[in-house]
Amino acid sequence: MKNLIIILGCALASAACQSDPKASETAVTDRSERDRNANTTGNARVNEAADNTGINVRDRQGTVTPGDQGSSEAETEVTAAIRRGITDTDSLSFTAKNAKVITQGERVTLRGPVESAQEKSTIEAIAKRTAGVSAVDNQLEVKN
Repeated sequence: MKNLIIILGCALASAACQSDPKASETAVTDRSERDRNANTTGNARVNEAADNTGINVRDRQGTVTPGDQGSSEAETEVTAAIRRGITDTDSLSFTAKNAKVITQGERVTLRGPVESAQEKSTIEAIAKRTAGVSAVDNQLEVKN
């Protein structure tokens, strides 16, 4: 039943676009113009702050990234246990709770920004006390 509803919805949407092709063309043009105007009205500082080219270059130099996460059951269980420990800790900021946890074998790499040295050490302690972890590489960065 759900599939039938989806198919009917797609058919109706397709028919609407075919009946007035200029309407969809105008909407795309208006949206593109609006986006161009938004980017030229004081967003330069936001765009500069979002530039993480230096971090991307650094990460190409052999740094462990989330793409290197091991896929064995033991590795995913270790990562999940650490993530649970991090998210269940009330004293950590939202930023710290989004730290990257990458498990390769029994080695865990922690990456990402945290608000304080205390958060950095708390996350490291959670990782170290997790069963199946023999080494922790703490690459967490304290934000200025």
